[in-house]
Amino acid sequence: GVSQEKRERIVKAAQVLGYRRNSSAAQMKSGRFNSISLVLGTNQWRTYFTPSLMAGILEEATRHDLHLNVARLGDEKLDNPNYVPKILRELMVDGLLIDYIYGVPEHMMKLIKQHRIPSIWLNSKHEFDCVYPDDEMATRQATQRLLELGHTRIAYVQHAHSEHYSTRDRLRGYVKAMNEARLEPHIYEPQVNPISDSQALVGQIASWLKGDNPPTAVVAYEDYFALPVLAGSSGMAYSSRFIINRHS
Repeated sequence: GVSQEKRERIVKAAQVLGYRRNSSAAQMKSGRFNSISLVLGTNQWRTYFTPSLMAGILEEATRHDLHLNVARLGDEKLDNPNYVPKILRELMVDGLLIDYIYGVPEHMMKLIKQHRIPSIWLNSKHEFDCVYPDDEMATRQATQRLLELGHTRIAYVQHAHSEHYSTRDRLRGYVKAMNEARLEPHIYEPQVNPISDSQALVGQIASWLKGDNPPTAVVAYEDYFALPVLAGSSGMAYSSRFIINRHS
């Protein structure tokens, strides 16, 4: 109901007076914060957080003119029926990106569904509202590539100490590729935690690779196993952070 001439006069006066839009008032009117929160757990092993992940989130948030905050919340809050229903208000956001990959607090998922809190789970496999890599296809393609190179004795190094969905999916992709090639899968599962005892892991893998009829190629669950395979097969010293050639 305002003429274009009057609108232009109002805008010009606002510019002269240095008027700035009141974000709080706009939020009250719209009922939205125009913000999202990246929710991390306090246990670093239950969160998969990388610079590239943050860069992607920030890029997309900026594209949609959204603010991003990061919240590290302990299990006692994420499992609390008094806190979770008001989590959006507490964090002043419209939705959550949840980077909690396994060991989810017992009631957290149920409370989020029950109170219809807008949420997307990252790198965590659920029926819906989640984003995760196609781990099965990744190991399937990796195995197929080794088959194309002429390898037939391809082994898979599995993680015996992980609860993440990817341990099952990656193994399944490898097995499917081997079955399709009419070859027998060879699965090796070290009984050593790759993070807490890397030297013992290298020793186990080296003994395995020196056994009868060793594999000519290996697909490993992750780099914590791939690097010890390289070290165990090439006479290198290894720590959880570096491979060191003994001859240099």
